[in-house]
Parts: sequence; C-alpha cells; structure tokens
Amino acid sequence: MTDTTPPISEVVTAAAKAMAAIRKVGKEGRNQHDNYNFASIDDFLAMVNPICAEAGLIFPMQEDGIEDFTRKGKFGENTWMRVRWQITVMHVSGQSLPPVLRTVEVLRNGAQAYGSAQSYALKQFLRSFLLIPTGDKDDADLQPTDDGQIERAPNPAQVMDEMAAFTRAVTAAITAIGREETLDGLGMFWADLAKSNRAVSRDAAVIAEKNKRKAEFEATAKEKNKGERFANNLLAAAAVRTAVAITEAEGEEIPW
Repeated sequence: MTDTTPPISEVVTAAAKAMAAIRKVGKEGRNQHDNYNFASIDDFLAMVNPICAEAGLIFPMQEDGIEDFTRKGKFGENTWMRVRWQITVMHVSGQSLPPVLRTVEVLRNGAQAYGSAQSYALKQFLRSFLLIPTGDKDDADLQPTDDGQIERAPNPAQVMDEMAAFTRAVTAAITAIGREETLDGLGMFWADLAKSNRAVSRDAAVIAEKNKRKAEFEATAKEKNKGERFANNLLAAAAVRTAVAITEAEGEEIPW
C-alpha cells in the first residue's frame, strides 16, 4: 500500500531548530487606556524574522472569512468585526504543515481595525507555534476561580409586591394630577415626579392624564382671554356711545 501522507520531516526539523533559538520577548508596547505593557507584533517579528529565515520557514496568511456584528457596550451598541485567518507553515524545501485557522474579534473603529485583527492573529499563532515566552499573565492558572455567577429565579411574591407598589404609585400620581388647580402647579408637580419617580412619570396612563389636564388648563385660559377681550370691546363701545351722546347734546356734528 502506497503512503500518500505528504512528507513533513524537513519543515518539522526546521521548526524545532527555530524553537531552540527563541528567547523571551520584551514588552515594549504600552496600553495607555488599560494601563499595562504588552509584547507587540513588532516585538515578535523583530525576534522571529531572522530566526525563521535562518531555519527556512515562512508563514503565509490568507483571509478565510469576515463578519460584522454588534455588541452592547457601555454607551450603547458598537459595531465589531470577526475575521478568520488561514495560516500555513511552509519550508524552503517545499514541504508544509496543514493550515490552521485563527479567529479574532475587534471593534470596527476604522481602517486600522483590519490590520489590528491580522497582527493579533499572527502574533498569537507565532507565540503558540514557536512556544514564545512573553511573561503575559493570561495563564488560566493565574486567574481566580469561583463557582461562576449564580442566576436565581425571581421570587413570585416579590414580583407581585413590586407590581402592586408600582400600580399604587401610578394611581396616586393620576389622582394628584387631577387635583392641580393651575397650569403652573401642574408643571411643578410634573417636574418633581420626574425627579422622584422616573418610572411612574413614563407610564402611559400618567402621561395621558397629564396631557389631558394640561389641555384643560390651556382651553380654560383661552376662553378666559376670549371673555376678557369681549368685555373690553363692550366697554370700548359703551365709551364711544357715551362720547357720541355728549357730543350730540352739545350740537356738534359727528363724523362717520
């Protein structure tokens, strides 16, 4: 039976030779936002390039897939990018190892996002393939262990009590709105309610009652203004008639 397995002895020997020359990578990079040092892709390449060139190794990378998605952040939804890379270890003899896949997720914050994903995928591949020590404290044994977050089902009685309390608060707010006697008083009550119980102030029934009461005040004010204007017109007409009567009694001609 013929063995169809591709020969890999040359590439494996070269990889072992490269591993023997590897030393610890210094952390020249600095993350100012999260305040920690890290080994950058340039740090890796500065050490790996001459070693792998001497061993006859190259690492072609090829994009294997890209996907956009959203993730909830501190200030709302953010757009992220998930990129999958295919990396192959090749030797100058023509031998190669089967390609491996590396997937990286980065925040899509501009053109540099793609390069950031590529650099990180290559750095982590080189680190794992050549067993490069970095001193990064991402070993699982260095992380604290616990039982994980425990999710407890809500207490039905507590949920019912909270719903009842909210309903009472809504009813009280609607009653208080109906008792306001002026538009200014209604405005002051609404401002206080928004500060003291924002959830109640956003309730649809409470908002509807406030809008209804506000419309009533505005309609009353409009009618009042209309009545005042009518009364003023009557007074003005009466004054004119009085002046006419006085003038006629004095025998003066009244212009029309």
